[in-house]
Amino acid sequence: MRIGKITILAFLAFSVLLVVCGGCNVVGFLVSPSAHERKVKAEFRLTERQKGRILVLVDRSRSGSVPVGFASQLLDTVRQRLVKKARIKEKYLVVIDGTSPENANASRLIKSSPAEVARDAGVETVLYVEIQDCKIVGMVEKDYYEGSVTCRAALLDSSGGRILWPDDGGGRLIRVRVELETRGRQVVLNRLAGSASHCIVRNFYDCPRTSYRTADEVAEFDFGN
Repeated sequence: MRIGKITILAFLAFSVLLVVCGGCNVVGFLVSPSAHERKVKAEFRLTERQKGRILVLVDRSRSGSVPVGFASQLLDTVRQRLVKKARIKEKYLVVIDGTSPENANASRLIKSSPAEVARDAGVETVLYVEIQDCKIVGMVEKDYYEGSVTCRAALLDSSGGRILWPDDGGGRLIRVRVELETRGRQVVLNRLAGSASHCIVRNFYDCPRTSYRTADEVAEFDFGN
């Protein structure tokens, strides 16, 4: 009986708290998601296009320096993240990188007629990534390195070649930089490819807010530095 009275008193106290503090606010606080659960909404839900197949093409700007094999590495990390994070089924992905035999024709076409590239590959959507610049610099007398990569990404529709993402129609500029890495050159390349691919693919799924930004990412307001 005593336990019953305590329970009733606790309930009455909680009811008073709801009234005093504005019940809805208290309840909202209790059921609101934690910081870890909050997510940045997808700018474009790529899963809605996957059944029409998606071509992922990574090209290299002829005016920039790109280490041998980096285009293939970036392509592979983008593909992996599309499957793992954006939940795109691998069977719906077609990939072309800078070393593919089809690349010369595909990169030429995509700059003039993205729709034609998509139709030739039998897909409805093209995720085009152009590596504009990539630098790896070794430190004197030590196996220390720094590096940076700049690329631009856009999602294109085969129907008329319109840009699906980003909304501004100019492509999303991605810049990442590793200021110091003591574990060797390949680790720098791995970090650059991983961070760049994350900055691209995070726009296609609801990304947890706590992992939206990466340590190597250069924000827009840092571009002048």
